[in-house]
Amino acid sequence: MIDGTIQVSVGKLEIFPRDEIDEFKLNELSLMPEQLEKQLTPQEIIDLFAFITLDKHPKDPSAKRLPGVSAVSPRNSLNPADFAVMVGEILPGFTTSESGELGIGLLAEHLGRDNVLRTHPVSRDKPCVLSMTLTPPADKKTKLILDVAHDARGDWRLVVRGNGQRMADEMISKETCSKGWRTLTVDLTKFAGQELKLDLVNQANDWSNEFGYWGGARIVSE
Repeated sequence: MIDGTIQVSVGKLEIFPRDEIDEFKLNELSLMPEQLEKQLTPQEIIDLFAFITLDKHPKDPSAKRLPGVSAVSPRNSLNPADFAVMVGEILPGFTTSESGELGIGLLAEHLGRDNVLRTHPVSRDKPCVLSMTLTPPADKKTKLILDVAHDARGDWRLVVRGNGQRMADEMISKETCSKGWRTLTVDLTKFAGQELKLDLVNQANDWSNEFGYWGGARIVSE
């Protein structure tokens, strides 16, 4: 049972058992029905949260937790066998087989953003490439929305490719980012109805702290 919490004075909270509260009033800002926990069984509540935190039906064995719904377990790996799972925690559907200095990293926080993926070019001339394959809907406009950041000591070059075509080419640096982060939108509508190999490229600029930080990648069709 969920009890009620009431602020009775500045800086002081008191918790009252639910059965001692005489009247409930629906909060106009509430997105969920009041007293929902009384209407559902414990298993139904578990099922409800599964529906809103997974990218597919909970019974689908390929269902994955949506990015951002829980804190990542911070870690680094130089083992390519770990890369797909780690990349997928922040950028579902994307994967890579190579990353340079420090390998792949999952960070609890970077420049004020929670749950962040870190990559690095393999060499001065060879980038780290995050890839996925999808088919944008034939009857909708589709766009990619990226949240990226740079290392406080350096910058890097972001290239987005669609079926080998360069769709975006941007410097990610303190001059181009607001408080370290930048959101970019790339139109993918030209690939509607066809298979698309999408590449996100962490490319070196001047080979000094070229770490790429990724806060999210969303494919939106409307």
